[in-house]
Amino acid sequence: MGLGQQRHSLYCGLRAGLCFEVLNGEDVLYISDVPFELERIVGNWIFSLPEDLLEPTSPNSIFREDPIRGRAITRAVCEDFITWMLEMLKDAQEQPDFQEKMMAIKSEKESFPD
Repeated sequence: MGLGQQRHSLYCGLRAGLCFEVLNGEDVLYISDVPFELERIVGNWIFSLPEDLLEPTSPNSIFREDPIRGRAITRAVCEDFITWMLEMLKDAQEQPDFQEKMMAIKSEKESFPD
């Protein structure tokens, strides 16, 4: 994990929480500030949304653009993602093989040196 990734990593504590900033009077999270461990998951979630939300010129677009920092998503979109993620985690915990899967992940993680 590089230094830039550590700055927005869940493993490194994400000390400041999500790095929302104001862009044109709206709270946004720049794509580059999405927690490192969630980058792929957030990306897959975003691209599963209806196409009109992904079109930058659409009035319904979830994206905001900054000429220097690049693409961002709104706070509302972040909140929707977190709600979805929590539902997925709750559903996973209710599966009959949850404990077995958790122990397998823990065992796999312990087999790798830090």
